[in-house]
Amino acid sequence: MAIDPERIFTTAQLFHESDFVLSTHAMQRKDYPFFISSAVNGALALELYLKCLILIDAGQAVKNSHNYWILFQKLKRETQTEIKDWYIRLPPSLIEIASQHDPGLKEQNKEFTLEAELKRSQDAFVMWRYVYEFRSHSGETTTSASGRVRDAVIQVIRARRPNWPLRPSCVPRTSPAP
Repeated sequence: MAIDPERIFTTAQLFHESDFVLSTHAMQRKDYPFFISSAVNGALALELYLKCLILIDAGQAVKNSHNYWILFQKLKRETQTEIKDWYIRLPPSLIEIASQHDPGLKEQNKEFTLEAELKRSQDAFVMWRYVYEFRSHSGETTTSASGRVRDAVIQVIRARRPNWPLRPSCVPRTSPAP
């Protein structure tokens, strides 16, 4: 049975929207443990968006991989460049802004490039899904890739499939970076 990339995209949006709802709840009610559930959903959404784009790009479905960096490398070079170009044009993520003011965050997140975020968060889905047992080899927990990464990937998918429906909470930010 062939896998339909639009179904992957739709499923990714559902996890993306769940991330949005849970993180909004956590912020509004100061119920911060909900950020764990939010991170799991956000991480899975990015994974599915990447898998959708690989299927569009290469015509092959990817199974048994949650690693963002490996998934990104399966994309055609031109597609990688498109994602990088969008990443550069999008506004900075909240974690990037916060890192400018928090020495601890800045130390954990030294570089904000697409490649650095994908590598730093490559195992985010597994880590957040099993947050109670995970510590990275360096002793620091892995961070999730930013919404900026996800928005760049969505922009490229939308360029290839502009007629696919997009849930309102999943509309990527499009304003240029300052």
